[in-house]
Amino acid sequence: MVQMRTVLRVADNSGAKTVRCINILRRRRQRPSGNVGSELVVSVTANDRSVKTKKVRKGEVHRALVVRAKNEPLRRDGGFVRTGDTAAILLNADGTAPVATRIRGPVSAALDRKRYLKVLSLARVSLFSTAAAHTPKPRAGLAHAETPGPEPARPAFAGRHRGVWRRYH
Repeated sequence: MVQMRTVLRVADNSGAKTVRCINILRRRRQRPSGNVGSELVVSVTANDRSVKTKKVRKGEVHRALVVRAKNEPLRRDGGFVRTGDTAAILLNADGTAPVATRIRGPVSAALDRKRYLKVLSLARVSLFSTAAAHTPKPRAGLAHAETPGPEPARPAFAGRHRGVWRRYH
């Protein structure tokens, strides 16, 4: 989850190392926060020394896209993905294409639904949910009529976990 003044790592080779969130674009009014796929307005707080040709400088204001989050919300299939950090990539002024030419580390596959196919094509690894990887296969020897059907639907709110209500649908 990203809020105002959150410091994020930059997962591309634009020359920025960390950025600070100034504003969250297209947010809900009740909860001004963003997650994977959210567009942000950020300022560059530190430059990356390993990049020779820097496209951005400290103090500049850019648009950014959150590509992975430390705690991603539960997906519709019940799975979730956890990464070690929350990272973003810098976008051009229109917010349509990334500034950089490479993306470091994994990115969430949820960007596919949010029209960021260019980001997915630049990334080497995309993260899918854990439930999609562990779907049960039909057992050998059973006819199609005998295969077990889908599990019964879960309630919208399935319970409390560490003081937070988890939503499954």
